[in-house]
Amino acid sequence: MEKLHVVFAARAVGTLPLLRVRNGYRMGASEQTRVTRTSIARRAARLLLAPLVIVVVIGAIGYYVQTNHNRTILQQGEAHAVSYRTPYLTSELELAASDLMVLSDCHELNDLLRAAQLDRPAAKAALAHEFFIFSANRRWYDQIRVLDDKGAEVVRVNFNDGYPSVVEKAALQQKQARYYFEHAFRLARGEVYVSPMDLNRERGEIERPLKPVIRLGTPVFDQHGAKRGILLVNYMAGPMLQGFVGLGGAGRSEWMLLNADGYWLESPDAQDEWGFMFADRQDRTFERAFPAEWSRISSNERGQFETRAGLFTFATVSPLPVGPKPDIRSNAPYTNWRSSIDINRYRWKVVSRVPAPILSAMRTTALHWTIAILGGLAVVLGATSWRLARAQVVREHADQTRHAVEERFRVASQCASDLIYDWNIATGELDWFGDIDGALGYEPGEFPRTLDGWFALIHSDDQAALEESMHRCRENAESINVEYRIRHKGGTWLHWQDRGTIVTDASGTPARLIGACDDITERRQSEVRRAWNTMADGVSNELLRVSLSASSQDELAAKALDVLLGVDFLQIGNQGAIFLVEDTPDVLVRRADRNLAEPLRELCERVPFGHCLCGRAASSGDVQFASCVDERHDTCFDRMTEHGHYSVPIMAGSRVLGVLTFHLPEGSEQRQREADLLKNAADIISGALQRLAAEQELKHRIHQVSESKHHLEILVSNTTEREKRMIELKQEVNDLLQEAGHELRYEAPREVAALTASTEAVRA
Repeated sequence: MEKLHVVFAARAVGTLPLLRVRNGYRMGASEQTRVTRTSIARRAARLLLAPLVIVVVIGAIGYYVQTNHNRTILQQGEAHAVSYRTPYLTSELELAASDLMVLSDCHELNDLLRAAQLDRPAAKAALAHEFFIFSANRRWYDQIRVLDDKGAEVVRVNFNDGYPSVVEKAALQQKQARYYFEHAFRLARGEVYVSPMDLNRERGEIERPLKPVIRLGTPVFDQHGAKRGILLVNYMAGPMLQGFVGLGGAGRSEWMLLNADGYWLESPDAQDEWGFMFADRQDRTFERAFPAEWSRISSNERGQFETRAGLFTFATVSPLPVGPKPDIRSNAPYTNWRSSIDINRYRWKVVSRVPAPILSAMRTTALHWTIAILGGLAVVLGATSWRLARAQVVREHADQTRHAVEERFRVASQCASDLIYDWNIATGELDWFGDIDGALGYEPGEFPRTLDGWFALIHSDDQAALEESMHRCRENAESINVEYRIRHKGGTWLHWQDRGTIVTDASGTPARLIGACDDITERRQSEVRRAWNTMADGVSNELLRVSLSASSQDELAAKALDVLLGVDFLQIGNQGAIFLVEDTPDVLVRRADRNLAEPLRELCERVPFGHCLCGRAASSGDVQFASCVDERHDTCFDRMTEHGHYSVPIMAGSRVLGVLTFHLPEGSEQRQREADLLKNAADIISGALQRLAAEQELKHRIHQVSESKHHLEILVSNTTEREKRMIELKQEVNDLLQEAGHELRYEAPREVAALTASTEAVRA
């Protein structure tokens, strides 16, 4: 009853007519004098003038405050983003320099440097193996090499995009003329040379695709302190640049990294990068694109300013290691890591630019919001003024209608709802009380106040029940209590519960139906969610049972696929497959399928990562959905039926184990609950796959242990036989000496020697 604010308001004489007019009630000629719009408009204008002036002033102040606030937030965000990018760049090179010093003191390198010539195959092989292991595990360095004092490469390991290899002797190169050899070889023990960032060259040509590198070198010495060459690593700067751009920010910035000459090392336009490396890009500098801005950036360490080109935020980075570092191979406690580089020239500029159109768009957005809010407030004030004026006019005629309205609301008060309707059975007039327009998403007064307009929004499956209830209500004066679905203007369906009561005239004939509508949508949705969760839990339990009982990947894939395709409350139909990643990385292999067309089974036997929807799900790690065969569907064949797709990756952390894929009817809509259920199924299958892999690995280890035990038993047996033979030979020697006596003292030693040799042969 507390919801019926209109019923309680009916007790006030003046408020009652206001509610009737506000909710669409048309006062008849027999009930009240017609209210003219002119009188209402005059009163509304007088009420509106003062509040409207105040709203405009407040809006102007709000626009100014909001614009400054947005600007301050943007400036602070850009400054913060620049500040945490600068230590990221320096820390990367600090780690690389530390790795270089660790390698320079490794045992294998010291062993090679002990020889007069750096050409000992065994020592070079051991050092190459050490570099190979380091390259494979560190994954930062494109090349690790040792050059002798003439600049010739002695040992070199190439990373090869994740597949390290030791370079053959015939492929080693002479680097004496390269600038980095000259600089590094001049250094003292413990000093590190850091080259400028540039593009890697192979045999004089820039390597394609472009590979940004920074070379770090340090001289190496033999045990006598003689300088024998340098140790050089090529640090791959590409990941560092990618990390620099991907560190995040406001999302509206253009991030740039410039060298001391204003050339782009990282730019929003890749064609502007590395201008100093290409003859046709020499004029592509930041200074040429933004001359005034470069003048301020190059002459200051850090700062922030705005020009016609946008908002610029910058900071200076000195990528060389700064400060003394301990030298672990000399008696001196510290040595300087940089000695031959002009640190004032070797500097980078981290620059963030928010383009002018974005700044203008921010101000325009703030203006639009201000205008929209002011317009909304003006509309609200206008509507309020109109309604207040209307109320004042209507109140003058309230006495003529008070008794009739009080009787109608007395009956309506028996129903609990925010929406009350009054249907005149004889005339067909329908009045609504409460915010019927807002409840259904319409503008005030837009919802039609007719029985046909009401029924047009009711779901076709529910209209018959409501019509039958109203028929019984008219014929038998029965109350109605019915649930039905009604369409919101936005296209969604609301669930209403309608309770109505008949009001009869003096002769007992049904004259009016007064009812109340409750919105029970949330309750119905909650019931649906509970039902869905119950069914989803059942699917998960069945998948867990299957995963625990499966003894192989094929059995697991087949049983899991049958479980999912057998779920009747999903829209995935009866076609699907499970792909797994086997020995070949980045390739999916089909391990189970159901009801796939034969051409599709052949074409999808093996699917590379990134190919079609399944490959895209594997490469991205995200669910791929398609309602039809779109441009992502790379695999097609003649007479292929139209269909949609769910492709769900099976993940183990960040590693892809496989993909679940299902065919959907064309035009299916993606539903979040289905996607969540399929992702949960993929997680269960992932756990089962990992369990099977662990069991297989355990069996393999047990087999290895069994074989090792067998070999050990054979070795012990052979050793025992040799010991027995040695004892017998010793006994023969002793017997020979006793029989021969002094007469054979010259012959015996030779026989003893022969027997001793036999004994040693047996021992070996």
